[in-house]
Amino acid sequence: MLNERQRAVMVRKVNDDLDIPLLSESRERRLIEKFVDKIMPKVEPSMQAIMPDVYVRCIKKALDETETIKNRRKHISTLLRGELSEPLTRQLNERVDCSGIPEKWEGKVLKLVSNKVIDEFVEWTVGEVDERLRVVPGSDRSTDVDRSMPEEESKMPEEESESVDRSL
Repeated sequence: MLNERQRAVMVRKVNDDLDIPLLSESRERRLIEKFVDKIMPKVEPSMQAIMPDVYVRCIKKALDETETIKNRRKHISTLLRGELSEPLTRQLNERVDCSGIPEKWEGKVLKLVSNKVIDEFVEWTVGEVDERLRVVPGSDRSTDVDRSMPEEESKMPEEESESVDRSL
């Protein structure tokens, strides 16, 4: 599920929160790398065992840095609208007094609001995932990103990952 750069970020974040006494930092990092490498192939099947496939597909799409942010958002919104739009619209219809909206428009307005809620949640979430993935392995700061660029151009370039000695 994770590309090499994302894997390096994961290793760094685990290493930041884990201190193994009597091990040097480099040895600790190598141990964590081996553990992450062992776990990562099991994450997707484990997630599929505990949640509907559509949510696993959303997570995978959010992590897919080969796609632009705009395309990831669009794809995830489509997946989640298919899963959530109708049930959310029904729930809102049961819980919200829509007086002031003509009866014939009520369903359309609630559906529109439901879809906008889903779209905005996706936009915020995918933006947050992208921001978290911008962390440079081995540092505590984010890479500089020009926020004035159109979304298509703001896709992160592949960063060169540091070479890692995987032997203990």
